[in-house]
Amino acid sequence: MLVSRFMTRKPVTVAPEAPLEEATLLMEQHGFRHLPVVTGHEVVGMLSDRDLRLGTGGHPLASLHLPEDAALPRTVSEIMRAPVVCVESDERGPLAARHMIEQRIGALPVLEDGRLVGIVTETNLVSAFRDLCRDPAHADELDRPVEEIMHSPVITLEPGDTLSDAIQRCNDWRIRHIPVLEDEARVGIVSDRDIRLALGRALVADA
Repeated sequence: MLVSRFMTRKPVTVAPEAPLEEATLLMEQHGFRHLPVVTGHEVVGMLSDRDLRLGTGGHPLASLHLPEDAALPRTVSEIMRAPVVCVESDERGPLAARHMIEQRIGALPVLEDGRLVGIVTETNLVSAFRDLCRDPAHADELDRPVEEIMHSPVITLEPGDTLSDAIQRCNDWRIRHIPVLEDEARVGIVSDRDIRLALGRALVADA
């Protein structure tokens, strides 16, 4: 299946000089987690909700009346990811998935003749996989139990562990989500988004 068949067309973009409040509003309005950063027709960066959480702590910075010299980012260009990994619209879905897994990224801008024509996200890939599973021709080969593809052993935390412990385990095991156990019972889960939000709030508090 080609990327062009399941990508999101006409993606919403943001300029590198745009204030972070504008990017946050765009994500909230459209329910997005990723925004291509564009200058003219060139994709110069990618901005994720993870980047925003780390940079702002989830706060609209303008409302905090911080001093001008506060050591916090103000514009998209200060926290966007660059350079950007892109795919062509005629590439196949498995190749896009491989890029995302190897680069540990959640979205890929899609180009056609050098111009941005779409975006492929983890959600797009899951939807494409769902559609593939519904095809009778692939039903048998994709009807596998979860235990065949799950990660084991499971890396966990306890409620009393520190934020540093969570960061270390995410880095050591290259994971984004860690279940929290208390007396072997699941009581929660910590994601890298939670970690970035906590770090961002600490940076705002320091500022």
